[in-house]
Order: sequence, then C-alpha cells, then structure tokens
Amino acid sequence: HKLAVGKVGMVGYVTATGEPRVALDVGEDAVHFANPDLPETRSEMTLPLRVRGEVIGALDVQSTEEAAFTKEDVAVLQTMADQLAVAIENARLFRETQERLHELDALYRLHTREEWEQLTRKRAEVAGYRYDPAGVSPTGEAWRPEIGEAVQRGETVMLSDDGGEVLATPITLRGQTIGAFSFRRPAGAEAWSAQDVALMEAAADQVALALENARLLEETRRRAAWEHLFSAISAKVRTPVDVETVLQTAVKELGQALRAAQVSVYLTPAEAGDAEGEG
Repeated sequence: HKLAVGKVGMVGYVTATGEPRVALDVGEDAVHFANPDLPETRSEMTLPLRVRGEVIGALDVQSTEEAAFTKEDVAVLQTMADQLAVAIENARLFRETQERLHELDALYRLHTREEWEQLTRKRAEVAGYRYDPAGVSPTGEAWRPEIGEAVQRGETVMLSDDGGEVLATPITLRGQTIGAFSFRRPAGAEAWSAQDVALMEAAADQVALALENARLLEETRRRAAWEHLFSAISAKVRTPVDVETVLQTAVKELGQALRAAQVSVYLTPAEAGDAEGEG
C-alpha cells in the first residue's frame, strides 16, 4: 500500500517533518495509522531516510509488544536508516548515470550512422575495392549476396557456391555496420576454420577504427580549411574603408572560394526600408 507524505500515519508525519517518531503505545498516539494489514501492532518507530538534508523516505518498524523500543534501538536503527538512505541514493544516481550513458550512446550511434551514410553518398561511384592476383582495383558493382547478408545480420556468414567457399564479415563501428569484407577461396579449397573467422573479425574491428579515425581527420581538415578561408575573406572585407569596395571584395572572394558561376549582393533600398517601417 501507499501512504501520502504528510497525510497518513507516522510514515506520512516523518516524511513531511523529517523528524523521527516513536509510539510506545499506538493506541495512545494520535498520529498512528491503524493498518488493517498489521492489526496486531502495539508499538511503532518511524525514522527518516535523509540524503544531504533531504528526506527521501522513511524506515518504519512495528512490534506486537508495547514499549518495544528503547533509546538505544532508536540510535542503532537511525544509523541503519542513514546507511540505507545513502545506498538508495547511490542506486538512484547509478541508474540515472546509466540512463544518460544509454542516451549518449544512442545519440553517438545515430551520429555515426548519419555521418557514414553521408560519406558513402559522396563516394557512390566507388562501392569498394577488390584484391586479386592482379592487384587492388576499385569495384563499382552491386553488393554480392554474402555482403548483403552479413550487413543485414550484423555477423559473419559463410556460404558455398560454384566459385568456392565464401566468407563475409561486417565492419561494425559502435553498433553500426558501415561495410563488410568478402573473402573467397576457390572450389576444392579447405573450408574456413574458426581461427580464420576470428582473425577476419579482429581485422574488421581494427579496420572500423582506422576508417573512423580517417573520417574524423578528413572532417577536421575540412573544418580547418573552411575556418581559414572564412578568416581570409573576413580580413579582406574588413580592410577597405568604403562601402563599395567592401561589397566588391565580398562577391569576388566568395565567388572564387565557392567556385560559383555568379555571386550577387544587394543593399536594401531606402524605399523598402520606409515601406517596412510604415507597416
């Protein structure tokens, strides 16, 4: 059952006032709540659970004997109540921390997926790379069946076809699959062993980290280039002392920086400003 703070019984009283209360004879105590689930109660002691001066609950002890609690009992149980309050607060803080970590992890996963989706769209002309005895070459073909299955399932898959034994291992970063490896052995070769699978999965994990580091480095360089460009344009725009030169410098520098076919800038005519003011 539930007891409202400050409303019912000794628990309500203690949680509202923050003061301990002991009823050696509940029949004589005006605050005691006659709980129908505990009809044999003759004495009751309720102690506040405090954390940093705030009452977060109460420890309630009841006895079937009158005058069952001594001052020593109150002191001992209050110490236990203080320890219990700290444990409850620690558990609450731990739960909140875990919830925040889960939220941050979800946001980080979402950011990772969005960034890699954006990156793959920019380089759509190269789906990946292939190695064979002739060397390394880009591949623009659609995903092979084993690649699609590994990405969809998020785990290593092994298949057999007319060409031989195939193994595909996803490249996973923070729970997001950003690619996959496909390994093929010719027909008649030995099947992939557990050691082969472990080696390929470990390699995929390392490649995932290397790819993310490379992406972050590219992003950092791109931002640095934009900041440098912005600073250079701002410096040139601030140098002139007349309006016409500022406008001319701005369209020229922005056009060159953005490789735009045309850049225009206009100042609001006085008539437009007057019309807005009259409204």
